[in-house]
Amino acid sequence: MTCMSRFLRGIQDNQRYKAMLGYTEEAIRERINAHNEKNWKGSILEGVSVGVKDVFHVEGWETRAGTKKLKFEGKEGCLVNNVKQNGGLVIGKTICTEMQFMDSSATLNPWSRVHTPGGSSSGSAAAVALGITDVALGTQTNGSVIRPAAYCATYGFKPSLNRLPRDGFVNFSPSVDQPGFFAATHDLTLLLSQALIDRWDTGVYSRQGKISFGLPHCNYLSLSTRNIGDEPTFSVVTEYLNILENVSEVLVRHKLLTEGEAFRVHKNLWRGNEDIFSVKFNEMMVRGSKVTDMEVESGQASMLALREAVEVCMDRAGVDVLLAPSTVEPCAPLLSDKTTGDPSMNIPWSHAGLPVLNVPLSHRNNAGLPICSVQVVGRHNDDETVLRAALLIPE
Repeated sequence: MTCMSRFLRGIQDNQRYKAMLGYTEEAIRERINAHNEKNWKGSILEGVSVGVKDVFHVEGWETRAGTKKLKFEGKEGCLVNNVKQNGGLVIGKTICTEMQFMDSSATLNPWSRVHTPGGSSSGSAAAVALGITDVALGTQTNGSVIRPAAYCATYGFKPSLNRLPRDGFVNFSPSVDQPGFFAATHDLTLLLSQALIDRWDTGVYSRQGKISFGLPHCNYLSLSTRNIGDEPTFSVVTEYLNILENVSEVLVRHKLLTEGEAFRVHKNLWRGNEDIFSVKFNEMMVRGSKVTDMEVESGQASMLALREAVEVCMDRAGVDVLLAPSTVEPCAPLLSDKTTGDPSMNIPWSHAGLPVLNVPLSHRNNAGLPICSVQVVGRHNDDETVLRAALLIPE
């Protein structure tokens, strides 16, 4: 039986930080009462409250994808349904940026109201950081799970491409869009993975032997402004990999692919309605309209090619996972900078469809903002090793 009091405490936080949509006492009571009509005792997600990014269709709820004047029709997909069938309490929709792009949403960073929480899954990260929900669903095309998780100091997991169902949500770039989730703890991240990820291998955690960490350095690492030589977290690294030396080309190919697909997905909705969209989204759609079919096809082909190249490099170096800064910046940018942050540290792994986990650390700067989160990257379909490796990372 789910009680009401814990959720009522979150209403005030939500009014202050704007993580959830329609998060009222009446709505919460209605959802809890509906959930309590069934006996979830023994279900893997019993007692776990779940926020759902407002790009996922949830039966009986509106989907606006961060817009003010649009509603998107669609059936509830397998991922949301799996959450429900495993006993999770879907307590509300989380706020996201407009059309999953880069204009800031209404959500504020729980650690500082003048800094961005990241995007596009801004509300999902903030809801978990504030304790409004235990976990929350998000999506990632560039860095929309890992970056908000880093800025808000939560765990954020983007599993391997296709290990979570990819139906039932509003797409930005269908080739790349990947569901993921946020959680307050590693234990909750593991629990959600066991419940939702296809063919999860619980036996990985009983295996003997060390896990070897590699650092992708040179051109890729130079994208970050952090001085990782001063961070004890990276003391676990045993191998330095000459990987992603062509990272600038990867970023260009990814942008052409995602913006070209976004235009093709939304052109009928966008044309003639430019006045209801933000300047940033309109500019992106104009760029996407100029991307050729050949460039889109080339970008799609490059996804598998990059994955194979990364994994070959890992094999040669004998490393199990990669460790890297989660963000370009040491901490969340100011809202006045008109940005949700730079996703360049995340894009290569999104493009390759590899599993990535943001690991929040306890470090704070003088303003109290979380700093120095790291991302663990694994081989495709070896998501289990990524979560196991996260337990070995020192502060």
